[in-house]
Amino acid sequence: MPRKALFTKTQLIDGALRVIRKSGIDGLSSRSLSKEMHCSTSPIFTVYESFEALKQDVIGHVFDMFDRYVEDCLNCCPAFKEYGRRLISFAQKEPRLFQVLQYRLDQATPVLNHVEEVCMEALMKDHQLSQEQAVLLIDQLRIFGYGLGGEIAFCHRSISDQEVDRYLSMAFYGTMMILKHPEVLPHVSNER
Repeated sequence: MPRKALFTKTQLIDGALRVIRKSGIDGLSSRSLSKEMHCSTSPIFTVYESFEALKQDVIGHVFDMFDRYVEDCLNCCPAFKEYGRRLISFAQKEPRLFQVLQYRLDQATPVLNHVEEVCMEALMKDHQLSQEQAVLLIDQLRIFGYGLGGEIAFCHRSISDQEVDRYLSMAFYGTMMILKHPEVLPHVSNER
């Protein structure tokens, strides 16, 4: 007769998130989770076939949390700037969970893709940008947001909301200047 599960998947994921918040994603192991849950490792494996499967569910949960955190930025104006603010704010509020996002940046979610698509459409309309220019601007915002968020999450840098706003504005206007006046970019020669 199979063992009755002591914990649900949700309880194990919540326990894993507590471990990550204390020790980071690299601190998450079956042993650290069992310690957090005050049990042996056996109850974990009555719910999950492997620790890797649990870890993937935890990473997926972090991305879901992040999606919910940024999704309603579309109700703000300008949405693209709020998107950048939320990237950075998530790093400030949940530095270890932001590190998980950095750990798996290759996992673009439908929510994030939708947010970026809506932001691109607004940029094209409001600033008379081509689709190519809007993509470049969103890429720059994402690179800047994840970069500053990473500095906060990994280097424990403290930054005020006013500084975040100023940095996002500088990144936006700097990129806009280059988009509208590409001649200001230094010429890079292909010759070696």
